[in-house]
Amino acid sequence: MKKLIVLLLLNICTVGMAMSQIVADSVQILFQPGSSRISPISNGRALQAFTDKVRRCADNGNLDRVLVRAYTSPDGVSTVNLRLSADRCQSVADYIVSNAGVDPDLIDSDPCGIAWDRLRRLIASDHHVPGRREVLDIIDYTPVWVVDTHGNVSGSRKQRIMELKGGQTYRWLRQNFFAGLHYAVVELYVKRPENESVSKEDKPLVFESLQADKMIDTAFSQMKTPAMPTDRMMDRMPRPRIADGGCMAPRIALKTNLLYAAALLPSIELEWRLGSRWSMGVEGNLAWWKRREEHKCYQLAVTSVAVRRWFRRGSLRKGFYTGAFAGAGLYDFENGRKGYRGEGVLAGISIGYLWPVGRRFAIEAEGGGGWMMTRYKEYIPYEGHHLYVRTQNLNFYGPLRLKLSLVWLLGKRACRDKKRGA
Repeated sequence: MKKLIVLLLLNICTVGMAMSQIVADSVQILFQPGSSRISPISNGRALQAFTDKVRRCADNGNLDRVLVRAYTSPDGVSTVNLRLSADRCQSVADYIVSNAGVDPDLIDSDPCGIAWDRLRRLIASDHHVPGRREVLDIIDYTPVWVVDTHGNVSGSRKQRIMELKGGQTYRWLRQNFFAGLHYAVVELYVKRPENESVSKEDKPLVFESLQADKMIDTAFSQMKTPAMPTDRMMDRMPRPRIADGGCMAPRIALKTNLLYAAALLPSIELEWRLGSRWSMGVEGNLAWWKRREEHKCYQLAVTSVAVRRWFRRGSLRKGFYTGAFAGAGLYDFENGRKGYRGEGVLAGISIGYLWPVGRRFAIEAEGGGGWMMTRYKEYIPYEGHHLYVRTQNLNFYGPLRLKLSLVWLLGKRACRDKKRGA
């Protein structure tokens, strides 16, 4: 009854969506257990034909969006499986962006983790499953995580299945069904013409998706466990070309501020991704120039930490971001007549934009302002000595950050296999 209510609610919510978009095509992609790499051997011409259709729809202006849903088997740690399904979504999205040339923002990802629904349908259609009735009851009535009255996890659906018949049922499922649960479903949505009305024969999107899943399940139930390519075969396979230097979401970026370099203040910044929209960076600036005979000194050392929130998915890739920064440093400025030596702290907010350039490089522009507090000693240089004048404090509110940086993108996430998970 609960499933029926949920299905009806989904149907009502998607009717409005169906009036403006149509599922024009779909394709399924098989993965090797534990891997997020797309195998041409397993997927053949179907993926290429789907990508060609996406490109044609984009060229005609009919492309609305592409939805990627990825799954794994119950083997492995559940949190790792969820991360693996997200990596598979990312890998498929990268492939489509690279080979169809579409905007990455038109691709939506839905990492679904363990494919419990498909596993249940496969079990229900095969009477050779040991403990078939019991395992179906576990999937139907045991939540993914069992929580006690204190909110602590006391068990799980997977644990119940592993304990059934001393592990015999779980071993049978692993041998016969689990290989078919490593897959992704990709759906192509196109725009409905404005003058085309929705007829009674038009099916809501939720039923189209369910029908596609049933067709895939039927194909799995009629064939044996697919033979997956070996590691040696995978190493020999040509990898798909990936846009934006290899991945949509590089883990690390190495930067240098060209404006600071022009001001003889070399800088280097290391930024790494914290999530799909968050990143963190550590920056250091150092200038240590001094001319003793002329009593001129330009010495500055500053280090700062910044946290950024990206407007688009895939931080460190491209687009706008906002951030907050804080730092500290010390300095010694002397022009031959006066000198100022001190230390200070600063904090503020910033906004910036990143433009990809080539496969591994990008240009970043950023500006920001906030508050700076410094305490310094004023002195007069005289015959190789510094004559102390006074000590002062200064609070400054205004612009504190101006960057035009060259960025080197590192750590391509979708370009390597995941060794853990199922």
